[in-house]
Amino acid sequence: MLEFFNAEPTVGVVNIYDSYITFNKSLANYLDDAYRVRIGIDRAGKKVYFFKLNKDSALSNEYDEKSLLKVGITKTYARVCSKQLIDFIADAFNIIINKKEFKRYQAAYSASDKAIIIDMEGELR
Repeated sequence: MLEFFNAEPTVGVVNIYDSYITFNKSLANYLDDAYRVRIGIDRAGKKVYFFKLNKDSALSNEYDEKSLLKVGITKTYARVCSKQLIDFIADAFNIIINKKEFKRYQAAYSASDKAIIIDMEGELR
């Protein structure tokens, strides 16, 4: 009997550095048309939510401009740079990220939430 290979779905991974967050290619694909992102946290659920906004939404005055961050996108990753954001996340989840180090977490896109959700429950090694 033949048994065929089926590739596992690509796992979404984010790396959190002391001043920015990078999203691997599988997650970056969800951000490819983002003009800005808005970030929310669920302290009890240990989750960080990244909501993408198009240019019209970002410039509509519906959101406080200071709550929206730029996202840099390349062919292999996406990046959100903000020392204040990293400090906010580190404080919320009681983690320490030293310079030249990073923390790695699993993440996935949620179609129902329309957001990339980082699971802060357990750091990947």
